[in-house]
Amino acid sequence: MPWHGAAAALDGLGRGSIDLAVSVFPATEADFTRKELLRESYLAVMREDHPAGASFDLDAWLSCRHVLVSGRGETRGALDEALARIGRARQIGIVVPSFTMVPPLLAGSDLIALLPSRCLPESSRADLIAIEPPIPVEGFPLHLAWHRRRNGDPGVRHAAALVEALIGRLTPWAGMAVGR
Repeated sequence: MPWHGAAAALDGLGRGSIDLAVSVFPATEADFTRKELLRESYLAVMREDHPAGASFDLDAWLSCRHVLVSGRGETRGALDEALARIGRARQIGIVVPSFTMVPPLLAGSDLIALLPSRCLPESSRADLIAIEPPIPVEGFPLHLAWHRRRNGDPGVRHAAALVEALIGRLTPWAGMAVGR
């Protein structure tokens, strides 16, 4: 289904129009089961020969235009909150609705992105480098959720197990040779 945020997913689960949802869910009420699948961290990603890669620091990073991924078209994210705490801001060059759109944008431009370490397929990683962000940016848990009325549903339980197994096989980019 199109992504409209965790609140919309919980609403769909509650109404019965969605059986399972994967998202960053806040603590849920008793009507829902929420299971943490993994904890994610962020990396700064850019093309291999990006000018900021040679001497990567906060000023070099903020001098670049950034790609922001937002399924709802928001123009602020976790990084913007972290930057605001130290009195800094970044320049958003483009907002896209999906992580799959990011690799070609980065590979063919001087754009830079802050991405979860597991969001890019390995095939996209050959032309890109990943570097720890120059300021700490808190990661996030990824959850699987369903309504409690589905607890005994063998189809939902089977699908939940498949989703959990697939997400468990995602490889964080942090384990690879990153940075310079």
